[in-house]
Parts: sequence; structure tokens; C-alpha cells
Amino acid sequence: MTVIRVRIIKPNNEKIAANTAYYRNNKKNRLKVHNCPHCNYETTGPKCILVNHINAKHTQETNKPFQCLHCCKGFSQKAHLQNHLIKQHNIPEHIAKPPVQSKNIYIYLISLTGKKAKSKTTIARLDIYKRYPKLFTEELKKLLVNGKQLVKPHNLHYDAKQEYITLKTMTEHEYRQLND
Repeated sequence: MTVIRVRIIKPNNEKIAANTAYYRNNKKNRLKVHNCPHCNYETTGPKCILVNHINAKHTQETNKPFQCLHCCKGFSQKAHLQNHLIKQHNIPEHIAKPPVQSKNIYIYLISLTGKKAKSKTTIARLDIYKRYPKLFTEELKKLLVNGKQLVKPHNLHYDAKQEYITLKTMTEHEYRQLND
């Protein structure tokens, strides 16, 4: 899970993400600089920028991470290979650039381990898990106890970590494949 904090910059109260602020500060003060071992290229951005540079400038075409199966040409980035397939080999865009499958959790498959809980809220959640061994993400908001949403995603993961339950998660694509 990626957590992005938001800071308020005093001069004009512009809100920016914490990681953006980090890279802006790093660019200004040069606290962390990534240097290319092959040339004098350097970047204060994320390390992946340096990796992309090395793949593009210093890697032989046959060793680049993305290879064209039609002409054996190599590319340092997936998007460059996809554009090549469309322009050079007339491959339709829907094949060259297939839609990205969502990685969001669609369903939680829950089984109780038998470990006894002590707190009232955990006991209440275990009771819910007993009644609903399959919980779709959209159903979580509807499960209310005393007017409060009792089961949130972090509760499920906490209960699994504490070994009250075993938890299996699936994306919508994985779930549909399983049920077809």
C-alpha cells in the first residue's frame, strides 16, 4: 500500500504530495544523486530514471528488457515497444497496448482459524466473518454494527496478521476467471 502525505508549503499555501516535495528538495540541495557508472549522467530523481538511462544508452539492443518478436529490435521501455509494434508492424493498438488489469482487491475470502479474541470489536468482526466468509469490497461499507462500519480493509489484514483468520484476496479478473 502506498501512502502519500500532503504538506502545505507556506509561501502560497500550495498543497503538494510529500514525495513531490522530497524530489524538489533533493533537486535543489542534491542530497541524493544517482550517477551512471558508464558516463557522466546523473539524476536527483528516483533510481528508476537512472535504470531507464542505462537501458536506453548503455545496453546492447539484444539485452534490452523489451524485445520485438517480429524483428528482434530491443527497447528500454514497454511503451516504446508498443509504439514500434503499432507503427512498424501494423499491429492493432488493442493488441499492442492491451488494457491494464485492475489490481484492486475485489473480494476477500475468509476462514476462521479458531483463535479466540479478547476485545469486543474483534469478537464482533469474527462473528461477521463467520456469517460472511466471502466479502466483496463494496459490501464492507454496508456492514454496520451499532451504526458504525466495523469491518474495514485494514481490520481484515490486522485479523489475518494476528492469526484470527486466514485471508485470501482476489482481483475482479482473478475472481471472474475462477468462476467461468
